[in-house]
Amino acid sequence: MITASILATFLAVVMPPAGAAAGAAAPVSAHAADEKITLNLRDADLKNLLEKLATLMDVTPIIASGIGGTVTMSVSAPVSEILRSLERDFQITIGIADGRMIVSKAASLPPALADDAVDANYLSDSRLARRAAAATPKRFEGAVELTTSTGEIRIYSLETDGGIAIPGCPPGLAIFPLEGDRVDGLPGLVLKTEGALPRPHLPGIVLKSDLPRVLSPTLEDIASVDVPGCSGPLSVRLVASRAGAIAPAPLSSVGQFIVQPRVIEVGPQEETVLLSPQIHVPGGHSAAITSKEDRSSSRGVSLFQTIETSLVVVEASEKDATVAISSSIVRDIEARSGGPPVTIRIARARESARLAFGKAHRIVLSPTFGRGDSALVLDLVIERLPGKN
Repeated sequence: MITASILATFLAVVMPPAGAAAGAAAPVSAHAADEKITLNLRDADLKNLLEKLATLMDVTPIIASGIGGTVTMSVSAPVSEILRSLERDFQITIGIADGRMIVSKAASLPPALADDAVDANYLSDSRLARRAAAATPKRFEGAVELTTSTGEIRIYSLETDGGIAIPGCPPGLAIFPLEGDRVDGLPGLVLKTEGALPRPHLPGIVLKSDLPRVLSPTLEDIASVDVPGCSGPLSVRLVASRAGAIAPAPLSSVGQFIVQPRVIEVGPQEETVLLSPQIHVPGGHSAAITSKEDRSSSRGVSLFQTIETSLVVVEASEKDATVAISSSIVRDIEARSGGPPVTIRIARARESARLAFGKAHRIVLSPTFGRGDSALVLDLVIERLPGKN
């Protein structure tokens, strides 16, 4: 049984707004659906909860547009009973088959919408992070400022790949830069700690000091993070200049790897691969891939879509590797009624995962995608190049 404390940690730590880990598509087992869990939730986001329950059952969540709300419950019951309770409380239908959990309103799948209508929904949804093409972000020159609990401040350059030793924290603590997408250009920061806690034998559960954490600070805004072993919380912010910055310490190589990140649109009946490159990446260094496509909607509106994925292999053993990943889908829409063209980010995920060599691992970029009846997932497979240690 999943205890309340473990699941609470799971929901609090690995529930990023842009997505969550999920296993490769496979029929859900009766054991997974019958697994008894304990939930003590107050005002939890419905969509995020559905994603996490799908993760526990090793299926891909597909959540129709417009489904949302908050969940307050204290219950100890099988996953299947909790899903039925959510159906009753929120007037939704949850169906599980062929490695997918399809969540829709009423008792039917959402109707197909015209591309133009979907684009209008993107533009009107205030929850989506986006920036008009005419707007110019503040200049970022590649530095991060860390302030320890004692008030000591150091600024490190992120111009080159490499770890950053953090004052007041134990040896083995480091930060890796993870390239940002073109909407804001700001990198993710991968915080790595040594000495992971034992992991429960349940899919998707990650304890607080286990896998590296991926931070997404914004320019000049300060984020606070608690790190095990440090003298107190760290304050982290991106800064607009490298003036006086300390260069990162070089990292020892952890091998050479081939990573295949596939961006897949998962529908109720089929999957469509949108991007399937191969990336050669040395351990401890970041690599990135960008794919672009032009297309027109059913009413002739021009759309320009860019898929951006960057990653860094943080550590590796003989059987697996820890990979931090950042992926986003950005769409440009042509100007309407004399206005400027609009750039929107329609999906994004930043997180880390421990990947067994040769075995696929899935991260949900968006459980609501396309015409509202599919999900967008990132499928990752990593292999170590032989003899490259």
